[in-house]
Formats: sequence, structure tokens, C-alpha cells
Amino acid sequence: MLSRPFAACAIALSLFVCSCTGGVAHGTARLDSPQSAAESIVTAIENSDRAAFLACLTGGAREALEAGEGFDLSSGGQLATNIGKAVVTGNEAAVPLTAEDDGEAQSMTLLLRKVDSEWRMYGIRMSAGTEGEITIDFQEMARMTNMMAEQMASSMQDSWNEALERQKAHAIAQRVQVFEQLRGLDNATFEQSWRNSTDFSGQTVEQAVTALAGELGLQIETAASSSSLQATVDTEVAGLSKIEAIERLCAQVSLAPVWPSVQMALQAEMSGESTEEHDRIRFEPASDDRHVSFAGPFAVRVTEVVQNVPYARGSLRLTTSAFGLDIGVLGSLTGLGETNVIDHVRDASGASLMAQENIRFWGGGTQRGTSFDSSTKVELKNMLRSVNSIGTAEGSRRLRLPQTVESIEFESPKIGDSGRVGDYTVKVKSIGASFSAEIEGSQEHIDEVAVFGRALDSSGNDMEISFDSASKWGRDKVLYSMNTDGSPAKFMLKIVTRSQVLEYPWSFSDIALDRHAEMPEALESLTFTGSQPITMTFDGFHNASNQFPEAKLTITNHTNKLIQSATATFVYVDAKRKKLGDHMATIQGDMTMNGTQPLAEPGATTTKKQTAFFRPDGTESMTIKLESIEFMDGSTWPEEKK
Repeated sequence: MLSRPFAACAIALSLFVCSCTGGVAHGTARLDSPQSAAESIVTAIENSDRAAFLACLTGGAREALEAGEGFDLSSGGQLATNIGKAVVTGNEAAVPLTAEDDGEAQSMTLLLRKVDSEWRMYGIRMSAGTEGEITIDFQEMARMTNMMAEQMASSMQDSWNEALERQKAHAIAQRVQVFEQLRGLDNATFEQSWRNSTDFSGQTVEQAVTALAGELGLQIETAASSSSLQATVDTEVAGLSKIEAIERLCAQVSLAPVWPSVQMALQAEMSGESTEEHDRIRFEPASDDRHVSFAGPFAVRVTEVVQNVPYARGSLRLTTSAFGLDIGVLGSLTGLGETNVIDHVRDASGASLMAQENIRFWGGGTQRGTSFDSSTKVELKNMLRSVNSIGTAEGSRRLRLPQTVESIEFESPKIGDSGRVGDYTVKVKSIGASFSAEIEGSQEHIDEVAVFGRALDSSGNDMEISFDSASKWGRDKVLYSMNTDGSPAKFMLKIVTRSQVLEYPWSFSDIALDRHAEMPEALESLTFTGSQPITMTFDGFHNASNQFPEAKLTITNHTNKLIQSATATFVYVDAKRKKLGDHMATIQGDMTMNGTQPLAEPGATTTKKQTAFFRPDGTESMTIKLESIEFMDGSTWPEEKK
């Protein structure tokens, strides 16, 4: 059985690829811009023109789809299609697309790549509801399929083992690198490491950008912009972060840097491929709709704005990048918790657009050497017709600066072994493949403590650590735990006993919403009959003897609105109606290729099965207490307090 994300992939592929069967090309596809390419793709789909559709793809994607079999590709036809504005990032572009088929709106994003001078599609992206987003790279899907087919041969096992060994070796090398370079730093020394101190007067922009890129561990690709970069520097960039200095120098000659993806570089590295193209800064013409903010050593960019017509909802995606940062400091991001803080997203009048206030975004991101990037998606609501832009979006990036770092080692340790590091006592609590140590000491600075570990085998080689964490417990203790494959002969710990959390603010303004005219003028007021907006009744357990039985529910929507989800408390009772326990559950509609569908239409009754988690033994039945409802337009019941 396919998991939901994979099932959605299959559905999407069949919709966009399988609708193109037979036929011959109807004219020549226009691929000179992302917009015209998207129009050519839609025309090919509507005409069920397989040849024209394949002509719009990258070579790898075309080869992959031509090799595919087993799809019924006969369901083209005229669709009411809306093509949104392309978001271009270097040689890649994302074009939002909404199609109405039999009255049902289906949305996704076409993913395009510039090949020579033409824009061609290589994949699609869609929402998978609560399970996040799904990106389908046609070429990558074919590669994965081929890998699975090759798994039947003995050579596949060798390839798989090699990939695992590369991944293991990289994880060990990254940990050792962070561990060895982790040291105490003061803020002035750290700041000096990421700020530019060079006056580039008299040099060309190319010379200045090349020098700065080198300090960030990157190179530049100048082929398409060499003439522009020959201008003499007339922009003062001393004192700026090196990443902002490059942005300012490029702006002088009406260019914008296209920063490499750390995640793609890491994936290439894991596959044993060359990372050269992922370590280069490319350039593109500057545009008014490019939004970038500088937060200390980080650059924060708006990389996607989604407008979910007609529900007055959407999302804002922010991508954070840093290059050339101290490896020890970057490693300290792990375990920091909330690294990207979103203070607010508001319209021009100051009204909030955030679907959930005070939401916290924990951890995340990809580190590769001295480089880092991460992506944060902020869900939006109240995107009415009058809201033609995001007025302001503000927040901050956090990192932990280690100021005092102590070291301790335990060789062939026994439970109870202990040692001192600064003001703290470190005591071994468990050994073997699941090692743990308790760090106890100064209450005043216990919140600043962070722990980094290494595990060595009897030959002195580093072992892979599959999991480690440090958590505060009590008022003056931190428990550090690590899991390894086998029993290490030696444990090495570096303990940050003093640290400072640095916070760098970022902000954006006037982010255009180009589909605001398609949104409703106002949210419809909620009305319903009876005492509650919905009735939810329990109809027994499905697979009651299983470890995770499902509660069968009947839900009637008494309101005038589409319901997205409902949260209710399941109260488990025995045969005598005595309460045995309870569990809060969120019930949503079915997941499709377009994300989670409405749970219930206005006035409609539907049935659902919901996993009854934490159901105690002896449970015979349950009662349901309705807690809250979220509607498709972002409004809620009970109404959120202002």
C-alpha cells in the first residue's frame, strides 16, 4: 500500500502526464519565458497532445516520462485554467497553476529550469495538507524507479551499501569537524569573521565579488554577466556582512546574485556527484519583486508567495542562507530550538495575516561545512480582495555563540564515573550503545549549557552517532544522551558552559499579492442552527482489536461554511460508562493531490474514521467533546479573541 505522500505523487503524475496521450505536435511550443512555457504546457494538456507536452520538458524529464508505462493518458480536455505569476530564482522558476475540472479547483506549481535559452518543465509541487508539501521531480522519480528495479541485481546492494557508507562517513566527518572547531568566542571576534573589512575602491565589481565569494567558500560564474561586472566599484561595503556586500555590489550594476542551495550541494555530495556547480554564485538581472533582508551574517529571502484563491488564504516562504560562517557556531544551531522567529506578517493597514499567532518554528536547516540554509513556511489568512500586498513581515534569526567550552573524556567508563569541567560535575549514568551523562552545577547559567559528543571504537576510529540530545531537567541539571551502533571504547564531550543567544532582526515590506482581485471582498459571517456548528457522533470502533483502532464518526455541518478541520476530545469509557482516559484529536477531510479537502460542505453529513490513539484497555465506547473548528477561509469557532 502506498503511503499518503506517495499516493499523492502518483495521482499528480497521472493528472499532468497521463492526460497527454497520442496525438502529434500542434505547432511549436514557446519556451522563451517561464510564463510562455507554462502556457504551452497547459495548451498541450488541454489538447491531449503528448508530443507537444514532451517538447516542453527538460531532456532528463522527457526521457523519464517516455520510458514510463501503465498510465491511462486519455483524459485531456478543456480545463478552466489560471496561470499565476512566475517566481524566478536564477535558472529555476516556479509557476502556480490552478485548474477547474468538473467544478473542482486543483492547484499546484509547475517547476521549470532554464536549459540554454529555453524554460522547460522538470517537475511539479503540490500541497499534501498536514503532511507538508510534495515535490515531484520527473527525472528523479525515474532514477528512483530504476534504482528499485536494479535492486533485484546483486550489484544494487553494493551501490546501496556505498551510498550508506558515504552518508555515514559524511555524518562522522561533519560531527568531528564541528567538535574540533568548537571553541569559546567573544561577540567581537565572531562579528569580525563575517563582516567585510575591505575597501574595494578602484577594483572592478567582478574582482570585489570574486574576493568576497572566496572568503565565503564559494566561486562565481561570470559567463552571462562578465561585461556588467567590469564596472568600477563605487559602492561602500566595508562593515557590511560579506553576503550583503555581494548583494550591494551586484545592485550597483543592476544584477542580483543567485545563491547556491546548500541542500542540493549536500544531496550531490551524498550521491557521490560533483558539487562544483552547487558552490558557485550565479547572476541574474535585478528585479523590483526580489525581496531580501540581511540579519547579521544571514540573508533572508522571500522565495514563494502562495495565494489560495478563493479561500482568502495563502502562505509565505522564507529562505535563510549563510556562507563562510564559523563551523563551531553553525554546529551550535543544533539543539538551539527556535532559530527563526516570526514576529508578525501584516497587511498595509496593520491587520495580521498570520493563520496562527505566536507560532514557533523549531530547528531545521541544512549545514554543509561553513554553509547553511533553511526554509520556513508561514501560513496566511485574511487575504481579502482589498489586501493587495503584504505590508510588513518582521522577525529574527537566532544563533548560539559559545563563549566558554570545556572538554572531558571517559575511556572504558563505568556507571558512576565522574569528572569536573569548570563549575560543573559530569557523571556517567549509562554506558554502551546508549550512553548518557548528567551535567550538574551552576543554576545561574544552566540554560546556557550545550553538549557535543564523539564516540570512538577500540581502534580510535570515530563511530556514527545515530542520535544525541541534551535536555535540562530539574533546576541545575542537563542530561546528555547518545546512541551508537555498538559499544564505544571512549567518549569525548565538549560542554559549552557559557553561551550567548544572538538575535538578528530581518524585515520585509510591500510584497505584492498579484491575485488579490480574485479573493472575496469579505469573509462570510458564521451562521448555524442549533447549539453547536457541527454534530459529531460515535458509531463504534473499526478494527477494535488492532493496536491502533479507528473511531467511526458521523459529522453533520450545520453552518454556512466549508469546514477544514475539527478538534475534539475523545473520552474513552468502559461498559459501565466509567471514564478510562481521553485523547484530543484533529479530524480533517480526505487528502488529495491538491492537499486536504474540506471535512464537510455546508449542510452536509459525512462519515470519517479517525485513529483512536491512547485508547486504554477495557474501552467499550467513547463520548465526544467538540473543542474547536477551523473553516476553509481561515476563520474559527469559537472565534479567536482579538
